Amino acid sequence: MDGHAEPGDARRVPVDSLAGVPFQPDEFVDVATVLDVLERAATDLLTDELGRYLGVGFPWEGVLGHRLRPCGIPNSNTHTNKNLPEYYQKSFKWFLDSKTIGVYPVPLRRMGGTSKGELVDLLAEIVARETVNPPGEEKVLADFLVERLDASPVDFDVERQVVEPGRPNVIARAGDPAKGRLLLTGHIDVVPATPEGWSEDPFALRREGDRLIGRGVADMKGALAAKLVAAEAFLAEHDDPGEVILAFVVDEEIGGSGTETLVEHGIDADAAIIGEPTGLQVAVAEFGAVGYSLTVAGESAHSGRPDRGVNAIDGLRRVLDRIEALDDGVWTREHELFDRGPAITVTEIEGGSAPNVVPDEASATLDWRTLPDLGREPEEFDEQLADAIEGTILDGAPVEVKFEREFFSAGSEVDHDAEIVQVALAAAQEVGTDPNLIGLHGVSDARKLTQWGIPTLLFGPGSIEDAHTADESVTISELTKTVETYRCILERWLRET
Repeated sequence: MDGHAEPGDARRVPVDSLAGVPFQPDEFVDVATVLDVLERAATDLLTDELGRYLGVGFPWEGVLGHRLRPCGIPNSNTHTNKNLPEYYQKSFKWFLDSKTIGVYPVPLRRMGGTSKGELVDLLAEIVARETVNPPGEEKVLADFLVERLDASPVDFDVERQVVEPGRPNVIARAGDPAKGRLLLTGHIDVVPATPEGWSEDPFALRREGDRLIGRGVADMKGALAAKLVAAEAFLAEHDDPGEVILAFVVDEEIGGSGTETLVEHGIDADAAIIGEPTGLQVAVAEFGAVGYSLTVAGESAHSGRPDRGVNAIDGLRRVLDRIEALDDGVWTREHELFDRGPAITVTEIEGGSAPNVVPDEASATLDWRTLPDLGREPEEFDEQLADAIEGTILDGAPVEVKFEREFFSAGSEVDHDAEIVQVALAAAQEVGTDPNLIGLHGVSDARKLTQWGIPTLLFGPGSIEDAHTADESVTISELTKTVETYRCILERWLRET
């Protein structure tokens, strides 16, 4: 339970006086139901307490350690009858023993009318749509999301935004942009899943206790389901809030063309949240990345007379020794949000044409992760790499080596004092997590939105270390807390003045 008093601290009512209570032990009920029960029981034992709970004098505040009220709703001492506005309704929990029933206030479960089962069912539908990238087959999920949004009780304005043939972004809007705009976005593509490495079908969501297993549940289909549920709950509760923008984008895992298209079409928001797996921590910084291909040229010869050739693999080894020395220098750079510095990793090697031939060519792929710094240009890294490998020698002769930059992505970081960061921290804390600011060692679409001028942070269920793995998983408890946190952020961002 989300932090409650012990039974001895509860305001207690004899069970006999509550005959016909229309709910079961451990069931959540709202204030109106509680007052109705008390009225039928001909007692006003808790009426004054509930009045103070709704106002400034909540008597159990010291017991629970914090105020329990809907996010963004100012306190009031005027609502003491059962005709409460919907947004003032609180949740209470009832505990039975042999003689009494106790009333315990608990933090509001902010999933609106959606149960955990419905949330899990929605995620199962999303996981079942195989959106593996490469090759990029997101349309099947885009079609499902459009259908789901069109059927929503919320009147979303839904748009398909073509990125490539058969690969559309889906954007849904509801609310008044003049009162603020918050973008909840995330990618719908997933990395491939080799069935042999999985315990069961990776695209059939399965449950083991509190854990849900399936490709993409952490990265990041769980967060997509949570955002949709949270947005619907928030918008269904308020008549005229600010604008919620839901964006479901393609191609994050390979090139980022989905968010690039979002930006090219002029997406406009005051702030954005991407649901990458952060373990319910608030990620405000991420590494950049530079990718290189290296090619070393040699001279072929029969393997029986290697002295008549130049072994390109031997030359590549010498080059990679130089790169290892470069890595030793760059990783010592520090950043307060990362537990280690940048890294240069050799991720692929290829060379040779036959077992009995001295190879005349060998190649390698480098992945260079950099600290978050939007001001750095790719040419800076090109120069460092060129200086590191220049003058590499094999058997007394220079190694013939060329490199080509394959991609560049600048790291990004949001001001730690930015309003969206502080709102996210407060919301996560309110729903019962222990949030901290962290950095993400991976690369996400946040950099593209930040460069566009939209302050963007990452928040979602699951661990980045679990992403892309066999039997990728996320817990139901983290998933539901993600829904509650997103909704609380919406309350604070689009309703508070």
